[in-house]
Amino acid sequence: MSSHPAPVTLRYRPGADVLSGQIHLGEVGDHTLVTDTPDADTSVVWATEAGGSPAGPVLHSFHLVFAAARFAEGRLPLPAALQPVVESLITTAQHALHEVDDPVARARATATANTTLPLSQLHRSALPALHPGAVSPPSDEAVALARSLRRVADAVHTQVPLRSPDDAASADHLAQLLRELGGTLQHRRGLTAPGTAAATAAAARATPTLTDHERHQFHDALEQLLAPANWPTADTSLRSLLTSLETPRR
Repeated sequence: MSSHPAPVTLRYRPGADVLSGQIHLGEVGDHTLVTDTPDADTSVVWATEAGGSPAGPVLHSFHLVFAAARFAEGRLPLPAALQPVVESLITTAQHALHEVDDPVARARATATANTTLPLSQLHRSALPALHPGAVSPPSDEAVALARSLRRVADAVHTQVPLRSPDDAASADHLAQLLRELGGTLQHRRGLTAPGTAAATAAAARATPTLTDHERHQFHDALEQLLAPANWPTADTSLRSLLTSLETPRR
């Protein structure tokens, strides 16, 4: 595969916070496609030239869940040259969504951007963030985490005092993401979920009924979830957070 510029089409659905991309490999000869899931919130397709290539597979397409949340934390696993285009696309699409009231239209809204990148920046060897992680942790660790995340979600719903409909909406959103994060970790064979974790962290920061200490506890636990080696520590952090949430408020 040469290093010629490759056209890239980006599509973003702001209602779902999903970013997808297609690299148009027009000058590449016969190739096979292989799908990979480096984490539970990312799907990538690599193209390998028939007969092999010294440079290895090249990115063919990708699909990222909770893209804006990941971008806000600087953890979007894409080539650096794509970041400004992605930022502009996400920001423009989200601003446009504010003007849409119809829920069906909001769910279907899609924004598109086009750019080009040298193929050298799209080789698998140049994108370490899109490589699969290390050996999966024991399944019982994922089960324990899912249980703790569900308990924290229940506590957010039942223990944190809600002073207004906005407070209730914030708590509902946070609890929903906590349950989604737990389910994802439990059912995706030990894969991390950086997008769901980033969205959950953003929801925790935006929940006004949490104390500053509880927000810090959320931050620490969700950071620990990004590395399977830290999952036992994350479970301990979540149980400490649960104790804080279940302590009666003065």
